[in-house]
Amino acid sequence: MSSLPSLRAYSRVERGGGEVLNTIDQLNSPSRSTRLAAGKNVGAAILRGEIKNVQTDEVNNHVHTTYSFSPYHPSMAAYKAYEAGLKAVGIMDHDSVSGAEEMLAAAKSIGIASTVGFEVRVNFTGTAVEGRKINNPDSKNIVYIAIHGIPKKRIPEAVRFLKPMNDARNKRNRAMTHALNKLLPGYGLPALDFDRDVAAISQAKNGGAITERHLMCALANAMVMHSGKGDALVRFVIEKLGLALPEKIAAHLSDASNIHYVYDLIGVLKSSFLDNVFIQPNDEECIPVRT
Repeated sequence: MSSLPSLRAYSRVERGGGEVLNTIDQLNSPSRSTRLAAGKNVGAAILRGEIKNVQTDEVNNHVHTTYSFSPYHPSMAAYKAYEAGLKAVGIMDHDSVSGAEEMLAAAKSIGIASTVGFEVRVNFTGTAVEGRKINNPDSKNIVYIAIHGIPKKRIPEAVRFLKPMNDARNKRNRAMTHALNKLLPGYGLPALDFDRDVAAISQAKNGGAITERHLMCALANAMVMHSGKGDALVRFVIEKLGLALPEKIAAHLSDASNIHYVYDLIGVLKSSFLDNVFIQPNDEECIPVRT
């Protein structure tokens, strides 16, 4: 599998027929050039009145894309913001700004204001709240902060700033993959290859971050290959992994036609299984908040 599962751009906006639908779908193409071209075509369709939305007074300057973890590339994220009637949208990926220029270009084409930022984890050693959990459910002393409003000309500087953190994060990602592989034979699942099964479903080769969700996505893909979708997979989760499934989630996973299937399964694995292989990040990956 070379990418995350994609969600078709079902829309609440008023829009034209099949040609417009196809153009919107191209906003999530694997090809960046195709996505950017589609953004210009969608923008032209909006100007012609073939696509119309209902404007609100809301903005969302904290939107993740495939450059951290999302079913949407930046161009599609910009369109989905337009579709929702937002006045502005901001890209906010974990440890990455490499999708920012695409977001800015697509948003300009579509006609929605945009901002650039990134989300990063920092350590609070030496502060009044050292050692506490603040907004990170997985780690004490490590806090998520959002950096907003990065000018376009400073994006390369942000890339350089984030690279050492990503290098450290990927050492930990490989170690967690190794820890997971020790468990997989007990479940009747094959070992995962970090480069083939985890990195390949991310945008790492294009400067994106690899997160724990990518690891859980690789596991979810292996489970679907093993059991298929539906009741057999539900039984695998309950009987083999020993996880409790809320009735609502069990129903979603029993429905093989669920377009959110892998994402629903990832949610279960991240909340109930990840702790089995999770390794706490170090200070190289999560720099001091004062820095």
